[in-house]
Amino acid sequence: MVDTGAAPRYEVLLVDDQEQVRSLVGAWLRGQGATVLIATTGEQAIELASACRVNVVLTDYELPGIGKVDLVAALREAQPQARIIVMSGGEVSGIDLERLRQAGMERFLAKPFGLQHLREAVLQGA
Repeated sequence: MVDTGAAPRYEVLLVDDQEQVRSLVGAWLRGQGATVLIATTGEQAIELASACRVNVVLTDYELPGIGKVDLVAALREAQPQARIIVMSGGEVSGIDLERLRQAGMERFLAKPFGLQHLREAVLQGA
């Protein structure tokens, strides 16, 4: 196999109810060569995850509607091969983190996070 030096192609489902986060993170992901699908609610995320194959799901912890653990479990069911990354600007208890892991979360990012942390989380295994 020949290494062309090209960045790997990957698809990311970005779920956040804050426009600024969607805009900044989405633009960075596109700049890294990702195809980015956007959802603003957990329900939209589940619909997209059920209809489209993605490599990574990057979702906010605090979304209106569906419960946090239920969202991660539904996303894992729809996308068993995807890395699910949960991000939050608030405190998340150790118990909640464990429940998220059991539901299918692979990584947690505390907001604000640096681009290096985002790169590591998203590109891990890409």
